[in-house]
Amino acid sequence: MNSPKKSESGPLALTVVLAVAVAVIAVWALMLRSENQRLRAALARVPAATAIDAEPAAPPTAPAPTVEAPAAPAAPAPPAGPNRLSDVDRAAMREKLPATTPPGARAWFAVSADPEAQLLAGDLQQVFRDAGWEVVTRPATFSVRSGVFFFAAEDSPPSSVEDALKALQAVGFSPTVGLGYRSFFEERKRADPSWRGVELDADQSFVIVIGPR
Repeated sequence: MNSPKKSESGPLALTVVLAVAVAVIAVWALMLRSENQRLRAALARVPAATAIDAEPAAPPTAPAPTVEAPAAPAAPAPPAGPNRLSDVDRAAMREKLPATTPPGARAWFAVSADPEAQLLAGDLQQVFRDAGWEVVTRPATFSVRSGVFFFAAEDSPPSSVEDALKALQAVGFSPTVGLGYRSFFEERKRADPSWRGVELDADQSFVIVIGPR
């Protein structure tokens, strides 16, 4: 009578165990699903990284500094007038002339009829006069090219001729210089009697010719 009871309790216990296991698995599956959904939601809130975001950001570009142009240099003081000598020019010329006037020192000029040439000649002549030189001026009786010319009578002029030339160069003049002008003049006149130039006196050592400016 006792044996049949034992055989009935065995299948019942197994059923209960299986039911509990199924319930545990179901609960675990539900928890796993819930955790999975939670992680998906969290990930959806994080922006996806890109190649550009992964690289360090470039430093902001600084605005180019404003560079002010340097101020233009002050313009030099204008000369006293067209083809006129300033006080500075006069002083520079005077320094090139001997402090002690050589005996019989003279400066010869041949000047174009051009008004500006006349004004310049007057300024230059005054410098020589202030230095104690005698000034001899004659009008140019021939067509003179533009510019300043310095003709020395001899090939090897005396020091006074060199002083006069240096005085002209001290104020920025670059006169056309000719040596041995006396012999040049005589040769040209023999070849062409109608040719006109500056005729030198017997004691004349140089001539400053001033053409139109």
